[in-house]
Amino acid sequence: MNVTGTWTGTARPGIAVKSEPGPPGHAAGYRMETLLDYPDLAIPPDALIPAGDAPSASLLSTLVCFGGAATFVDEGLRLSLDPGRDPRWAGLLTRDAYAIPLRIELVVNPIAKLRLIFGRHNKLFAFDERGNLENPMPWFIQLESDQGVAHREPDAPHRGEWTRVTLETGERERRLFVDGVLRHTWQDDFTGLRGRIAIGVRKTSLTVRSLEVHPLRTE
Repeated sequence: MNVTGTWTGTARPGIAVKSEPGPPGHAAGYRMETLLDYPDLAIPPDALIPAGDAPSASLLSTLVCFGGAATFVDEGLRLSLDPGRDPRWAGLLTRDAYAIPLRIELVVNPIAKLRLIFGRHNKLFAFDERGNLENPMPWFIQLESDQGVAHREPDAPHRGEWTRVTLETGERERRLFVDGVLRHTWQDDFTGLRGRIAIGVRKTSLTVRSLEVHPLRTE
């Protein structure tokens, strides 16, 4: 039996949707993550630049800031957070993208506040007070190639002063040095890796005295 007819009932009210703003700094942090993951996107013209007098002929003078407060001081470029702000949503970002093989070298104080990011927004490096690499996201399962091999110095002194951090990435190997001492190595396929560099702060404030990026000579 075929039944035909016209429905004359009343439609149920629609579902009410309420939109609330995200946590402080979330929008700026999301923009920075997008620029890290898509290095061919142009830096937005309204991107903030650090306050103060930038040093001439320095890569620090070309950085843009997303979240947090960045100011040039006598010691270098200081990135700081307001109390309660999530450090994931604050950082300094290079305008240009860099391709491997390359060496990234920066001098910071203190190293335990540093978040160094290269490649993608979730490829970050963080340190303890002795300069040993820490896993800032222990809740994620990592492949062996992502974990790498630690060359820890459990008895190394606390590094409260300026510390030089060097990250070298070739097509098959990545090496991390702290004050010239090898601290971590990775064996993986990094072929074609290209991206911007981000410098973040884990909490309160971090000062960056210098940032250099150079091609890495490979045999």
